[in-house]
Amino acid sequence: MKRNRKRKKIKEPFSQKVAKHLDVPSDVFLDIPRITMQHNTELRIENYKTVLEYEETKIQFACKTYIITVTGQNLTITLITDDEVGVCGLISSVSFS
Repeated sequence: MKRNRKRKKIKEPFSQKVAKHLDVPSDVFLDIPRITMQHNTELRIENYKTVLEYEETKIQFACKTYIITVTGQNLTITLITDDEVGVCGLISSVSFS
């Protein structure tokens, strides 16, 4: 006997629908971090909240829903504004938790 199962539709959050409707990038509208990386020596994070840890081999950033950890060697923060931060050095990994 076959059952007719209805698949549950995953509802899209209202704010995401509005962003799509207005044709606005979701990272801007939803405060989602945007990471731009050039080679393994430069990194920029937009929409971060604060710097949690700052060492030569590890820098952690708090974002709205993530903690972003950058590891490497000779890491330095080269740019810091209210919504953007830049990191230079030999970057070996970027992780999210």
